[in-house]
Amino acid sequence: MNAFLALAFVLAGAGDVEVLLTHERRDADKPPKAVGSDFLETRLTLDNLKLWHRVAVDPKAGDEPVRFGYGDYFFGCDFGRQGNGGWNLWNFTGASIADPDGKPLGLCRRAEGFHVVERGARAAVDVCWWLDGGPTQRPDGLLTMRFVKRAAEPEWFYLEAAVESAAPLALASAWYSAFPANTTGPPARERWVTAAARSQSLMKGGCDLDPATEWAISLHNKNGDEWAGSLLVFDPDEVAKARVEGTYGVTIRLTPKPGRTSLHVAVSYFLREHCEPANAAFLADAPKSLERLRKLRWQADLARLDAAWRHEMSDLAEPLRLAAGDADVGRRLDAIRLVYDKALAEAKAAGDGGKPVPRAAQRRLADALQRLHAERDAVFAAAVKAMLEEMK
Repeated sequence: MNAFLALAFVLAGAGDVEVLLTHERRDADKPPKAVGSDFLETRLTLDNLKLWHRVAVDPKAGDEPVRFGYGDYFFGCDFGRQGNGGWNLWNFTGASIADPDGKPLGLCRRAEGFHVVERGARAAVDVCWWLDGGPTQRPDGLLTMRFVKRAAEPEWFYLEAAVESAAPLALASAWYSAFPANTTGPPARERWVTAAARSQSLMKGGCDLDPATEWAISLHNKNGDEWAGSLLVFDPDEVAKARVEGTYGVTIRLTPKPGRTSLHVAVSYFLREHCEPANAAFLADAPKSLERLRKLRWQADLARLDAAWRHEMSDLAEPLRLAAGDADVGRRLDAIRLVYDKALAEAKAAGDGGKPVPRAAQRRLADALQRLHAERDAVFAAAVKAMLEEMK
């Protein structure tokens, strides 16, 4: 049952973000409830940002998610970690979607996929989830988390939560979780939140923030484990409500303004620095952090992606000519090229019409490039085989 696939090609040079994406299927290891289930695990590395998605599924029912308790689902973030502390290693973020009547729509636990849509000095990856219509039907729509990492900003990454649907759906909420500094600590340790207008203990209850003024948030401790913390900046123009709560794990919950389909945050941390000077520096620099968030380019760099495609095709031109007699290789490459050409035509049509390129088209282009690279060994093997046969 075990299977492992690593997708790690990097058209990279000095100063580029290192991108590593791996997928694994293995037997679930929590009998008796999980007998017959598999774990699907995906791990993504973007320099010092590491994401981990795991879901238990039933392979006999089309990999529908299985629930059996702790361990059947994780979506963790290793960023600015100290021991088991920092941003949540097991359940970092999530979001909820609502229909026009405000009715919440569930999400399928099994991610639709991880899609590396940009590489280079900045990398961008989409993590997508279907809307959950049960085992037999998925409503039209996706929740997409786009992670952007820039090599020049090792202590930051950027995250967009967005609804993609032809239906009039909206983003109802998004949340981000941390164990500031560590999970366990001295009995006297207190979880605190610090923003522009206040520094408040969370030990006696949650804290509602004013989104207009308290959009830069530090999660940290006092009376123990004071030398590390988790930092987040959101755009006050996008958020109607903000709340922080938790005495063990701490959660920042944002409610977007009505009708919004996306929400953007910048995520950071501090390590080996006391919380008081770290918070002072973070809040002093917050206006610049917000400006960087607002100016960030969320669209993938399709010109760079197309250049990578043409580079791959150029490298494969002669091997493909030699392997022209291998029908299986030819069919696979033709199918990949067809997907790429259709997505490129859709992207160009959107650009010519002055519209943003649909995220789905960006992902299809990136996935086709990944598939093309994965076929290199097969193409070269077929080319060598053809040459040897000609020499007989």
